[in-house]
Amino acid sequence: MTPRILPILAAALLALPVIARPAGVSAATAAGAPVLVELFTSQGCSSCPPADAFLKELSGRDDVIALSFHVDYWDRLGWRDPYASGWNTRRQRDYRDAFALPYVYTPQMVVDGRDQAVGSDRSAVTALIDRHRRDGGAVPVTLDARGDGSARLVVAASPGLSGRLTLFGYDREHRTDVGAGENSGRRLLNTNVVAVVEDWGPWSGEALDVTRPLPDPRDGRGYALVLTATGGTPRTRVLGAARLGAAP
Repeated sequence: MTPRILPILAAALLALPVIARPAGVSAATAAGAPVLVELFTSQGCSSCPPADAFLKELSGRDDVIALSFHVDYWDRLGWRDPYASGWNTRRQRDYRDAFALPYVYTPQMVVDGRDQAVGSDRSAVTALIDRHRRDGGAVPVTLDARGDGSARLVVAASPGLSGRLTLFGYDREHRTDVGAGENSGRRLLNTNVVAVVEDWGPWSGEALDVTRPLPDPRDGRGYALVLTATGGTPRTRVLGAARLGAAP
């Protein structure tokens, strides 16, 4: 079976459990929290451009943090994606295991680390985003630039919870002329392509206010901070997320 999902299987993969709001986090504190959407994609996958286009639309919403993770398992089929990495593939495999899926596939969108859908299925992804906005369950997180190449991170206290903080640096846009593989001859547009990942350490549930230098700052680089739970089901669920500055 190819890495892409067959349409006949798509509906089955959408049937995932609804995760209750974590203890200690109220709907009020979750109000206005952005929803994290991760697209797993590849320039070597002919089914991916519609999902890439959808992610670009989502990136313009101020209630969504949309990130693109290029996987490397398509590289062997004729085109080496310049933005693919083994780290991205491992992250997707973690989701496969957490969701008890039989395999990884592209295009896949993961919403708040708790639900997934075929990345080009606009209605399914939109429904998941809307549900997570209603359900809340986020720990309030803010990330603000300091003007000296650093950022101030503030996480609200949420007793009884714990997690890990990860900073993602992303390039807002790449256009690529593809010379081989399934998309040969096409110019592809990729948005919010994750280029750098930095572990910002554990979070114990206590209030946090720290300033850290940003990795690899450059023109056009955006940043998103994701707080992932270290317990509960699924183990990949996002407790909170923030982008640096305004939406792109």
